Amino acid sequence: KFLRAHAELEVARYALKASDLMLHPEFLSRLQALPLEYTYGEYRQLYTDYGTHFIREATLGGDFEYTIILNEETIEKAG
Repeated sequence: KFLRAHAELEVARYALKASDLMLHPEFLSRLQALPLEYTYGEYRQLYTDYGTHFIREATLGGDFEYTIILNEETIEKAG
């Protein structure tokens, strides 16, 4: 026999409202200092320092799953 259990647990959820988003002053300054014509090195450095995405929403938690295999003969012998 098999016994399978599965559970999903959401511990916390965080979300930023679009109206509350603001650029950090240092990032904004670096962004405004970029040349209008694309220069690989300067743009690449900005991507390296700050990335290309930001997290607007996050859910903390996880999945839990296990399977137990029962040997009926062994269980009967154990009493």
